[in-house]
Amino acid sequence: MLQPIIFLLISLFLLVVSGIYVARRLVRPMHFSFVIRRLLLSIMAIAFAFAYSAPGFMFLARKQLVSFSFANSVQSWSYPFLGYLSILMTVLIIEDVFILLRKSVLFAFWHMHSRRVIARFSGYFHFLRRSHRAERLGRLSVFIISIAIYSTAIKNGKEPLLTEVQTPVFNLARGFEGYRIALITDVHVGPVYGRELVEKIVSKTNDAKVDLIVIAGDAADGMPENLEPEVAPFANLHATDGVVYVTGNHEYYWDAIAWMKTFEKLGARVLMNSEKIIRRGDSILAVGGVPDRQGQRFIPSHIIDITKTFSQTPHNANTTWILAAHQPKVVEDAIAAGVDLQLSGHTHGGQFFPWTWVVRLLQTYPRGLFELGNTTLFVSQGAGAWGPPLRLGASAEIPILTLEPKKL
Repeated sequence: MLQPIIFLLISLFLLVVSGIYVARRLVRPMHFSFVIRRLLLSIMAIAFAFAYSAPGFMFLARKQLVSFSFANSVQSWSYPFLGYLSILMTVLIIEDVFILLRKSVLFAFWHMHSRRVIARFSGYFHFLRRSHRAERLGRLSVFIISIAIYSTAIKNGKEPLLTEVQTPVFNLARGFEGYRIALITDVHVGPVYGRELVEKIVSKTNDAKVDLIVIAGDAADGMPENLEPEVAPFANLHATDGVVYVTGNHEYYWDAIAWMKTFEKLGARVLMNSEKIIRRGDSILAVGGVPDRQGQRFIPSHIIDITKTFSQTPHNANTTWILAAHQPKVVEDAIAAGVDLQLSGHTHGGQFFPWTWVVRLLQTYPRGLFELGNTTLFVSQGAGAWGPPLRLGASAEIPILTLEPKKL
């Protein structure tokens, strides 16, 4: 119980600091009249309050204290608002950095007795001399730049890309050279993404004509009964060896058991410390799946057990073990167990700048391909987004992994 309270307090602190910073750097320099300035600040305060309360409404919806549709609608606009706020703050901070650099350069020139050179240079930019007009022009420029970046990021979030990944596997059974796997993770159907995105993902994945499709968790945010029409297109996924599914942490925030049953109805093979065995002549591909690392907090029996997962297939030169695990950190156990290839998601690659940098500090394996001894790990950036539906510097993707022997 303490962890959610700490998270909410930190979020509140960051939101308040963000609001004060944006108000001082964007609204105040516009030099509006007292009434207009107070009106803008009041609108900002109300928007910030609703944005902060959005996760609380979803918690109440899980407890059936408010309707899911109401909580969903609050999130559907509050998350984009928070995304724009993040981009706006980034632009303002970058501007402040340039201002500091400019001042430091001017300070250096001042002590080099170059005031005349500076005056002549700044004369070409007389319209930027300190005045109400210049400040308003500066704030308008910041607004236009941030809107342009935000619009691009929103568009990117709606268009997951097919990415081809040559994937080296140390112990690849001969019959599976060139085997193609589509990895779908982190769609997060719910507040900001619905059926339209799912249909795009299904269409693009089917066009790739792969051998196997792996859905590696965080498919949706909400109860299955509320989102059945939105996730229904997943039933149209087609691959030579079918579709497998494992849970992510977000399924457990709602009803993981219900989501497992839903994906079974949609035609996926649910892997819960179990495996799907695929044969090509004498070669075997054992595709195992484990519950999310947080699953045990919600359902005590959902413990990761890789030994149990591959209990039917002894590991040898003719058998390749592939593990679907939502969180990349499971790779530490996978290496110890002798897994050849792990497929994960969870990190979103940070989704958009500057979080694409922050994720590198928080995650050992933020995105892409990692060769860790005899185990290969691939981390997808995800096909959807959580929270702000933005993608900038970390594209939404559907990786198509083509297996090849690892060269020593």
